[in-house]
Amino acid sequence: MFMNKSVVFITRMFGWISGIGNWDRELMKQLARRGYNIHAISYPFPEQLKKEEQKIIDLGVKLHYVKAWNQYLFFIGSAIELYRIAKKNRVILYTFSSKPIPFYYPLGKLLKISIIFSMQGAELKEIETRPEFENLRKHKLRYKIERRIVAFREKISAKLADRIIVISKAIKDELIQLGIPEGKIDLIYYAIDTNLFKKDLEKRKNIREQYGLSDNEIVINYTARLSMDVPTRMWSAEMLIKTFASLSHTYPNVKIMFVGGGDGVEYLKKMSRDYGIEDKVIFVGFVPHDNVPDYLSASDIFWFVMRDPLPTYGLALQEAMSCENIVIANDSGAMKEVIRDGDNGFLVEPTMDKMKKKLEEILKKDGGEIEKIKKAARKDAEEKYSWDIILLKITHIFDNLI
Repeated sequence: MFMNKSVVFITRMFGWISGIGNWDRELMKQLARRGYNIHAISYPFPEQLKKEEQKIIDLGVKLHYVKAWNQYLFFIGSAIELYRIAKKNRVILYTFSSKPIPFYYPLGKLLKISIIFSMQGAELKEIETRPEFENLRKHKLRYKIERRIVAFREKISAKLADRIIVISKAIKDELIQLGIPEGKIDLIYYAIDTNLFKKDLEKRKNIREQYGLSDNEIVINYTARLSMDVPTRMWSAEMLIKTFASLSHTYPNVKIMFVGGGDGVEYLKKMSRDYGIEDKVIFVGFVPHDNVPDYLSASDIFWFVMRDPLPTYGLALQEAMSCENIVIANDSGAMKEVIRDGDNGFLVEPTMDKMKKKLEEILKKDGGEIEKIKKAARKDAEEKYSWDIILLKITHIFDNLI
């Protein structure tokens, strides 16, 4: 068994406010609860997450902080910390970024460290298709160079790693196209704590009372970091306001609940006023991850429509499913691996007409049909994406590497 060995995470805990690192954090906590010896190398925690830091320490995770003002200095500092840990322990290194793997590989060979590369995004596909890279693609020479750099880095890091964990078929296909053997790649979807993320009727009642919501009002939830630095998320929030505004007079019992903080909140408040729906939009602000289920319990529909194309998906989608929310997501990419349209959620093309039509289709459905879809979403969460299921697959990889 691997219980007396160590798993070392190279992670970005400082990003947890924005959702970055949620997967790493939960995986560390789940492994620590099961007796694994866990080390985490990261930037120091921000003040806002000191309570989360203490929770992790209480579980026995050993934290190693690297103070650095850029990522390359962080890679060097983390390699030094890794060396110190590996001199005293037999370790497996787990990292979700392709950039530092070449830093760690020579050390891995020297100290017999196995490297797991956890790919949570199809980086090459994103640079080829995502709207935020549109300006880069207009400069053909720059785009060609950048694409080759990304492809080279991803390919080299994948080849240097002992195993690669991917969260979607889209990422797996990208690696195979780069020449990585399929047998080296493990498709393992994000996991969720179905005991934490579940519909809680008491929490639903309390939250609704807090915001003056009656039992017959329908709440559309959007949980994300609401910042201008995350244009894809802001676009989604804007589209929700625009789509809802076009239906608000027809469905007066529907409200929006934004859960998340950031410099985009005031912009979205102004947008709500401009569309005349400010009395139907609730801004909750930043909520710690462990309290997110309370607000999902208080909600009925979860908005997860992003700008196309979207080669991967977010953990929030599965968390909403586990809390029995009706999820509306993109009809593309990895979303179609998780959502079956009309069965455990709904898929839609991200255009105003299609989004309005889909939202109206959901609002017209009778209670029995809606309840059936909610239960199907929860069933999938329990049977496909719970930690009990996913951890068996991950620990099998760890045990085989040792």
